[in-house]
Amino acid sequence: MQVAPASERMRALRENLRRARVRARLAVEPELLLTRPRAVIAARAGVMTLVTVFALAFDVGRVGLTTSLGFLAVLGTSYLTTAVALLAGRQRVSRGLLLTLFLVDVPLTTAVVHLTGGIESQFVVLYLFLILVSGMVLAGSGGTVVGAAASGAYALLLGLETGGYLAPIGYAGAEPRVFGTHGAADATQVGLYVTMFIGVGVFAGAAGRILHERVTALEVANRRLARARIDTAFVFSQLGSGLLSLDEDGRVLHFNRAAGEILGLDPAAVAGQPLAALGPGAQPFIDWIEEARRGAVPLMRQAVEIATPSGQPLPIGMSGSRVGHSGLIVVFQDLTLARREEADRARKEKLAAIGGLVGGITHEIRNGIRPVAGSLDVLLQEPAISGQNRRLLEIAVRECNRVGRFIQALLDYGRVTPLVLAPVDLAALLAEVEELVRLDAGEGIAIAVQVDPAARELTGLLDREQMKQVLLNLAQNAIEAMAPAGGELRFTLSREPLAAATGVEAAVIRVLDSGPGIPDDIADRIFEPFFTTKPGGTGFGLAIAAGIVERHGGSLDIKRDAARAGAVFEIRLPERAAFARPDLAATLAESA
Repeated sequence: MQVAPASERMRALRENLRRARVRARLAVEPELLLTRPRAVIAARAGVMTLVTVFALAFDVGRVGLTTSLGFLAVLGTSYLTTAVALLAGRQRVSRGLLLTLFLVDVPLTTAVVHLTGGIESQFVVLYLFLILVSGMVLAGSGGTVVGAAASGAYALLLGLETGGYLAPIGYAGAEPRVFGTHGAADATQVGLYVTMFIGVGVFAGAAGRILHERVTALEVANRRLARARIDTAFVFSQLGSGLLSLDEDGRVLHFNRAAGEILGLDPAAVAGQPLAALGPGAQPFIDWIEEARRGAVPLMRQAVEIATPSGQPLPIGMSGSRVGHSGLIVVFQDLTLARREEADRARKEKLAAIGGLVGGITHEIRNGIRPVAGSLDVLLQEPAISGQNRRLLEIAVRECNRVGRFIQALLDYGRVTPLVLAPVDLAALLAEVEELVRLDAGEGIAIAVQVDPAARELTGLLDREQMKQVLLNLAQNAIEAMAPAGGELRFTLSREPLAAATGVEAAVIRVLDSGPGIPDDIADRIFEPFFTTKPGGTGFGLAIAAGIVERHGGSLDIKRDAARAGAVFEIRLPERAAFARPDLAATLAESA
């Protein structure tokens, strides 16, 4: 699994948050555009273009050359002032520049009103639009200033037309008309407009002030929220436990680095996907999550076993917390190490209990066995004892010896011999074990040692004699399993990761045979004391071997190899034991 570096993930997160904020502003809060001065400046030319198109289109084909040139002049002036303003406001658009533009728009709007009928013009509403926008953008007194300018310009236009200084223009087929033609109605209309312009300016300025305050508060909140999201994402990414969160639709919102390492998935490929993206091997985990969303199962301290993408069984423990109606946050851990530690603790407790009994039991049994065995040995020296009596004595001696071996095995299991740690060449250790085993194996057993190139110089900080005892024990068991037909016994040494995505390496020694293998129904019990399948066995050999490896900080396990028959015993020693470091020698000796 390839996971992007933390710096790249944080940059991608910041970019996604920035895009999300832009989309939110455009889709949810269009009023924010009024606080973007450059957007307002650019919109001027667009609005004036639409006004010109509509004005010319509704003039029912009677547009004269003078009117057409007038509209083109208005439109050109709008484009020119827009370009100048954008150029001048490259670095910063000042309030003075915006006010100047809005005041320039007043005569342009007045020109449009004049070209579309003067007092009869339907485009007087453009004044209102201009005043509202200026009040919102400039806030405060800006709307009042533009409203007063619009009132004065409209009154001046009507005065110039009435006084004959400007020729009135008929619009949409109507005859030209000037102020006063309809008497009191005209005065009422103009007075209403003039008053409305100033009143709308005051109102728009107050509304603009409120809008700017709201937008400022919203931007501060957005910045804080973005920072909180980044901080939360960073915290999630650094958690040692896996974290998965779901939205109301059941899609994955968060899937942190630890979750990806536990499940063997790329977090970037899972985020935003449905739960099925966790893979078919995680189906028990998915089923629990779905039931937890429905409230059908407890949320605290649950455990399931799933299969990793490589097919290995993986126990995980999880706890959940519902968010909203059907959202869920799940925190989970790999229980492999915890279960191994639990098994180790149980074994140590059993060892301690046995150790407490060993002293008293062995003392009493030895006190009784020794005189019996000595007496039997003396009797066997008598020539007069023969026949059936001698055979019975021999049986008694043999059984006394068997009981003695059992007592010794019990003592060995209960007694923890301190580790004498020193740098050990692991390849040389295997070669020595091979030589010793070859002497006892016989001609029917082929023995080989295979060392990976990366492990040829591998040096472990080990107790050489105790680790040799472990390897000889495993080899002897393999030889007995292959007897009398014979077979192949092979030792391998490699350098492998201790666990997925931990960055810690291990020395791995495997002892492989071509015998009948170990049945599944007893594989989980072979390291238990007193358990044996060999006639005359004590049931302590593998238990003692496992204890020695565990005291080195490693593990001894039985493995399956689908490609071959026989048993595979794997010794996995972690980095501190596998790679000799002088500074660890004293520490390991004390901990042993």
